[in-house]
Amino acid sequence: MSDTRIEAVGPDEYVHIGRVTEFRHGMILADIIRKYNGQRLAYLWNYGRAWGQLDSADALVFVDNHDTQRTGCLNATLTFFDSSRYKIANAFQLAWPYGRVRIMSSYYWPRRIVHGQDLVCLCLCLSILTAFFQANLG
Repeated sequence: MSDTRIEAVGPDEYVHIGRVTEFRHGMILADIIRKYNGQRLAYLWNYGRAWGQLDSADALVFVDNHDTQRTGCLNATLTFFDSSRYKIANAFQLAWPYGRVRIMSSYYWPRRIVHGQDLVCLCLCLSILTAFFQANLG
């Protein structure tokens, strides 16, 4: 289950079954490594549950996965297209004692950049937003 804050059910409701994919992990790391809103690596001293994530024993963590890679237009995650930051995020998650880590083994996909926008991601994002609004209006 993905916790994008738009689902009716949250990840805490699944922990009794087993580890839960902690989607917030990759998004938070991406924001910090990109230094969004003045974030700094030094702020990670208590990274994990204190940041609103699941307890470490309940979390399956990753920087990116098949669900998050191609939604880069939402700027929510890092991928191999941002090589140096992607490596920093993966090195951090391997060294930090939080969750069960999964590293993505992926392949290259083409990007179609027009006027600074990735058209493949833009189409995917528009599809996601359309489905979200249709679900909430119906």
